[in-house]
Amino acid sequence: MTRGKRDQTKKMFYFVAVMIVLAVTTFYAYNVIAVEIAQNKVEAEHKTLLMQKARLEEELKNVSDPKYIEQQARTQLRMIFPGEVLYVLPDKQEEQNEDN
Repeated sequence: MTRGKRDQTKKMFYFVAVMIVLAVTTFYAYNVIAVEIAQNKVEAEHKTLLMQKARLEEELKNVSDPKYIEQQARTQLRMIFPGEVLYVLPDKQEEQNEDN
């Protein structure tokens, strides 16, 4: 081989080697970023679930409280004591739908 071809082959080898290193580095960086994004999502979901757990534990403490039971019976089941009158007012959404 002539010296010019050897130099050209050497340059081509270095070019290919640099391109491979760049490709591997880019692939690695992409994977690291993807893992960090996934980790942030999981941490946010974990925080949300912890807040929901705390709220549910607080509600569980109230379940045996007679005042809480009465409040739930009135709001969710629309129960009343004897002698009381239950007034059911239309929701704002229902009023708007009827106007249209």
